[in-house]
Amino acid sequence: MIVSSDNPVDNLTLEQVRDIFTGQVTNWNAVGGPDQPIKAYIVKPNSATYGVFRQAVLGDEDYNGVNVIPFDAKMVSQVGNENGAIGQISASFLGNLKSIKAVTIDGQAPSTVKGAYPITRPLYLVTPGEPAGAVKDYIDWLLGPEGQKTISRLFATIG
Repeated sequence: MIVSSDNPVDNLTLEQVRDIFTGQVTNWNAVGGPDQPIKAYIVKPNSATYGVFRQAVLGDEDYNGVNVIPFDAKMVSQVGNENGAIGQISASFLGNLKSIKAVTIDGQAPSTVKGAYPITRPLYLVTPGEPAGAVKDYIDWLLGPEGQKTISRLFATIG
């Protein structure tokens, strides 16, 4: 979850996020912020981020009162340039951006630690048969200490 870096809200509960994206909460003052309308953004329905978010946050409920961003990468600029905006984005798009900040959920910051952040998904490496050659070398590196260090550096706790 991201908001503009000017937004004073740093933490939301999973229930508050669900209420925002189902249209039950429409003003930041209901979640400890200023008296300002919330403008919720989601990525297009065929995005993996959309599906992960829907499963982890909404369950059987439907999105309501949200705006759709056609490209994941555009979410950062949209939310960063609009006070009152909140959006869902993959951590890989965050980087060291000054216009946005990640919101902790139930006190948990986004992290590569399995299970730490409530809105996550596993990623798999799939090969047609046993990996060999350069593919095996890459997988071995990725799962080894250097690869894990790189993943932690690129996708570690953001805040």
